Amino acid sequence: TAGTVGHHSRRYAVVDAGGVLAVVAAMSAHVGVAGVQELGCRALWNIANGSDVRRDAIAAAGGMAAAVAAMNGHVDVAKVQEYGCGLLNGILCFSDEDRKDAAVASGGLRAIVAAMDAHVGVTEVQQQACAAIINMCSARRVEPRDHAADSGVLGTIVAAMEAGYVEYFELEGTQAKAMKGRETPNIIN
Repeated sequence: TAGTVGHHSRRYAVVDAGGVLAVVAAMSAHVGVAGVQELGCRALWNIANGSDVRRDAIAAAGGMAAAVAAMNGHVDVAKVQEYGCGLLNGILCFSDEDRKDAAVASGGLRAIVAAMDAHVGVTEVQQQACAAIINMCSARRVEPRDHAADSGVLGTIVAAMEAGYVEYFELEGTQAKAMKGRETPNIIN
């Protein structure tokens, strides 16, 4: 649709104007301010949506590290966790295995599990976290999946399923199906 084309062209314009670097710089300069971290993760997640070029720009600018730092610094703020998980999910959607390995190495998986554990009753956090884990662990290599199993993430996901936040989760394959309540954006189909 015309509106979708407009959204995409505006997102490219933000990247071209240095907006991604500016957001990551603001997040780095204000690590202790939850509102900056929340809006920074949300903005980058929005920019990442639907484009490998924009996801590459965010990853190259340090967006994954910024998301993990935001999540680690504000574990108690549900919106930071939701948008941080959403950003990691968005960056990792359809990404190559090197980026998935980098996400694991940067502490992304630990941050996601911490988000799920800290916000057991927040559906949006649980859904975005599960989607991010799916994208992070849907590599052809087994190392990300082994790391997920070793980190205790499977128990956290089972708890989310038992609580009714997630109806279906497939770690072995590359599909997420039937996230409870609504489709979760940016998951591998």
